[in-house]
Amino acid sequence: MRDAMAGSPTAKSAAVAAALHARGVEREPIFCVGTRWMNMPVLAIGGNPGDLTAPPITGATGGTFLDPSGNQFNLLAPGSGRLEQIAFTVKAAGWVKLPAGTYTATLVCSMYGVAQAAGGATAWTAASGNKLGGSTSLSFTQAGTTAVIVPWYVAMEMEGDSTSGLLQGLWRDIVNNVKDTTNNGAIMTNAPTGVNFANEPPLQFAVGVVLGSGAVATSVVKLTNFLLEAA
Repeated sequence: MRDAMAGSPTAKSAAVAAALHARGVEREPIFCVGTRWMNMPVLAIGGNPGDLTAPPITGATGGTFLDPSGNQFNLLAPGSGRLEQIAFTVKAAGWVKLPAGTYTATLVCSMYGVAQAAGGATAWTAASGNKLGGSTSLSFTQAGTTAVIVPWYVAMEMEGDSTSGLLQGLWRDIVNNVKDTTNNGAIMTNAPTGVNFANEPPLQFAVGVVLGSGAVATSVVKLTNFLLEAA
């Protein structure tokens, strides 16, 4: 490695890259951020509404995140065989703002997904029939004069192949730094079938947060990042 450092800065960089590659250290991670692809180690997004993030949802019921035009905010998996028999994780995070008042609200975070036929991405609607996993319903009692912010994080570890056409996965989530002891590690529900990883895209994903019970109309649900990561 020391010999590789000799020469001009450009030569040094090339030599170091070659040395790392020879040692099997160099990796090229795949990341899907929102609806765009980046071959660079960017793991989080946010602060750019209308581009890589979804606008917050204001209301007593929450819902599935939408883009600024009102269409479902989807994450498209890469096709062309890039995820064929490759383990990958789709993850999302955000927060819920429970305004001041006296009430109890429930919160459920969910991820949805569908297989896509050849010909490109098509519109679909997140629903119970394509829900891949969700958090246990948690109750939050608000009895103060200041808003309470509840952070949430969800992830689904997945793997599939075009021969079986099946996508399989395991769910995990944490809400307000409380581990979900009921659903963490649960097998994917409504597992997509007929998956062909040669399609572009082979899969689409969406996320949402549903509020219930006594949640108030000024509650805010925010998606801060939504991405796919493959080793």
